Amino acid sequence: MFSPRKTHQEEYEAKKRRKEERHAEKARQKAVKAESARLEAIAEYERSRKRSERTAKHRAFGLEDYQKRWAQLSSTPDESFAFDDIPWPIFEAQRQKPDKHGATYLSPSITLDHLTAPAISSFLFAQVDGPFPEDAEAELKRLRKERLRETFLRFHPDKFEGKHIAKVQASERDRVRQGLAQVVRVLNDLGAS
Repeated sequence: MFSPRKTHQEEYEAKKRRKEERHAEKARQKAVKAESARLEAIAEYERSRKRSERTAKHRAFGLEDYQKRWAQLSSTPDESFAFDDIPWPIFEAQRQKPDKHGATYLSPSITLDHLTAPAISSFLFAQVDGPFPEDAEAELKRLRKERLRETFLRFHPDKFEGKHIAKVQASERDRVRQGLAQVVRVLNDLGAS
């Protein structure tokens, strides 16, 4: 009897080979996509890690600059200063980390709108918040309270008036007082929570 399979054996085998090749190509493409996705995920993780490291270094530099600028502000009795010269407790008010040539740059002009609860909280608790063990919760609370108290004493209107307001340029005094009031309000809110 006549069998189409036997007479067209070569055609069937060729068709079968093409089908297997298509499956193999799809599997290869799927493997390439999976490998590309894996490599992209690794690259994204590395970018994220480096970004986090840069942010941590920037924050550490900002906190250090904040302390230095307060020491400088307190140690120069005769020098007058303006609103922007005050080291407000926000990252935007701090100098930027020096570039590779060692030059530092002041941040853009700060306004009262910059002195928000999230900005101040982020600045004050940048190195206090973190992956602490559960048994360190009391220490965390103590550190947060200490930072709030220290900042409150620096920005308390009566204390600031007594120590520094005479050095503030006359045209800037109202703006500085408004900034002090804004910071103290935020600190009180943070202390209450």
